[in-house]
Amino acid sequence: RIEHMNIVAFGCSCTYGQALGNEGVDDPSPLAWPGKLAELYNCTVENLGFCGVSNKRILHSLMNYNYKPDDVVFVCWTHIDRWTVIQKDDIVDIGIWYGDDKFKFNHDGSINPQYKVSKAFFDQVHDVNDMILEYYRNCMLARYFLNDKGIKNFHTSTGINGLIEENGKNPNKWFD
Repeated sequence: RIEHMNIVAFGCSCTYGQALGNEGVDDPSPLAWPGKLAELYNCTVENLGFCGVSNKRILHSLMNYNYKPDDVVFVCWTHIDRWTVIQKDDIVDIGIWYGDDKFKFNHDGSINPQYKVSKAFFDQVHDVNDMILEYYRNCMLARYFLNDKGIKNFHTSTGINGLIEENGKNPNKWFD
């Protein structure tokens, strides 16, 4: 039994509440769904949504969070067309938008390294089927990880099901 529930929310800009009246650049909006859920359940919330984040980064954040016994985790998994390179001292987010030529140059005229990495990833590595499988692996690992710690957890997504149906790929036979 949870005496005082604390919501810990992971996700992308949908979780963060981008453009929903954020007080500061790094402040998730209280109008985003985690804040509204906390109001509904009269509990505290830690909104760990991050704009442009990949499912891999969501999983990484989820697995490195210091949970307390009264935490209940809500995860809103994001679009599959995002990737992250987790380096020893840095995390590099790769989004399809960074491969757009308008992101090619920095203000000083030098080539934006995020542009180069994103362009190479989407030109040479990205595959829809592989990203769908990665999505399911991330969701399943997160659920097993949280269940093993005894943390209640709930999962949703920003629209992966339509993409799976559209591509005729259904890896559900491998994933529960």
